[in-house]
Amino acid sequence: MNKQRMGDADHSFNTKVESSSATSNRYSAATPQESSFTSERTFSKPREPTDLSNNQKTTAVKLVHYDQYSLSRAELVQSLAIWGGLIVLITYSFYQSIWFSLLLTPLSILLLSYDKRRLIAKRKQRMKLQLKDMLMSLVSSLAVGRSLENCFAVAGEDMAMLYPHSNVEMMAEISIINQRIRNGEAIELSLQKLAERANIEELTQFVEALQTCKRSGGDLLSVMRRTAAMLSDQITIDNEIQVLIAQKKLEGRMMMAAPFVLLQFLHSMSPDYMAALQTGLGYVLLTLVLLFLLLLFWVMDKITTIRM
Repeated sequence: MNKQRMGDADHSFNTKVESSSATSNRYSAATPQESSFTSERTFSKPREPTDLSNNQKTTAVKLVHYDQYSLSRAELVQSLAIWGGLIVLITYSFYQSIWFSLLLTPLSILLLSYDKRRLIAKRKQRMKLQLKDMLMSLVSSLAVGRSLENCFAVAGEDMAMLYPHSNVEMMAEISIINQRIRNGEAIELSLQKLAERANIEELTQFVEALQTCKRSGGDLLSVMRRTAAMLSDQITIDNEIQVLIAQKKLEGRMMMAAPFVLLQFLHSMSPDYMAALQTGLGYVLLTLVLLFLLLLFWVMDKITTIRM
């Protein structure tokens, strides 16, 4: 009986050995491609996730000081071309010398500061309109019971629907404020930093009213509603004034262009009549007239420029 059991055990052991050897022979007989695939699948590192959430994405945001402006390459070329062309036309209508006119074209570099001031004022006027829409969104969110921090998050979504463009200044500033709030910064401090960089009177008044209300513990909704209504009316009046002034500016520029057009017309139609000005004393008189016209243009620009 014991010998029979031992024989059965030996038989089963031999069967397992044969099956294991057959299995090893089968894997050893695998093709090189299969073995490399198996080793690569076994020892390769797991793939890192490529889809990151918005909270995990970090982008470097450059804070903009709105009293400063850096011309882009296209704006720089455009400004130099416009001012250079104006200098050539004006000086040629007076002196009738194309080489002298081309010699004065480098003066267009000195006039770039005028374009910078114009673009700064245009950007601030655009931000005032965006501020008006932001205030309306904040008041609507406060009226339904949201906290002030959540109101700015909703204001960012509202501004994205109102201005479906990526170059809207106030949308970028709201994103910066929301990011600072998530980092634990007080909302009053974030708005104060924005007001210091923007240097817009309406925005500064809004920040001061908000800080006063937060410190004194007043009714935030009523204060925000009155402040938003007052600032919105002020911005609307400023826009109407700008529209009226724009018409007068256009008329003034047309009047300033008239002497140069008339002088060039006389040079073309009656060169003998204008020949007396092509002497030494004539050039002095033309230079004095040109300086006087430029002075009038500067005075006219100052009169029609109203700081809001």
